Amino acid sequence: MDVIREHLMYKNSPITICMKDLSPQEHYEIIRIILESEKDNVSICTHGCTNVYVDIILNKLKIKFVQCWKTPQIVKTF
Repeated sequence: MDVIREHLMYKNSPITICMKDLSPQEHYEIIRIILESEKDNVSICTHGCTNVYVDIILNKLKIKFVQCWKTPQIVKTF
């Protein structure tokens, strides 16, 4: 989680985040960081591991949804 936080806050390169290895609390923290950093080059794979509320918030953000098990990994995935 620290690596994701650092990447979102300080780097300006694309990132793909898979939610399956993160806790529900970390899901909300990622949303908070995306809102603060106003990044638009973020891709998220929910992997079906997020709850309804997280899904609603994610749909309102300027992010790209991917399925990490189907797409080739061009950028580093956290």
